[in-house]
Amino acid sequence: MDGSNPHEILKNWDPTPSECCGNWTPDGRYFVFQSMRNGRPGVWALPDVTSILQRNSKEPIELTNGPLAFWSSMPSRDGKKIFAVAEQARAELQRYDSKTKNFVPYLSGISAGPNRLFA
Repeated sequence: MDGSNPHEILKNWDPTPSECCGNWTPDGRYFVFQSMRNGRPGVWALPDVTSILQRNSKEPIELTNGPLAFWSSMPSRDGKKIFAVAEQARAELQRYDSKTKNFVPYLSGISAGPNRLFA
């Protein structure tokens, strides 16, 4: 936690590594980080297993789930909360109406963007 003895903590956990932006909780019990899974970034926590009484798994625990993408996680100063930015991408297809010289909705109600269509 103090920067000495750097070593890889998620070796072979992710076949296509995309982990980013980690922070330790103030008590040093969890490493909270961002990872891309199934095309959506989420927040994960890795327990620091140093006690025999704690579980033996060094596998990260997913803290987020659902339709939102989570970025930039940060534990609070007291370590009781985790703050993150959540995003739900929404876009609208439009077409240009040459008669009115305006853009108007096209396929209204469908969220669409580059390389994706959502109903």
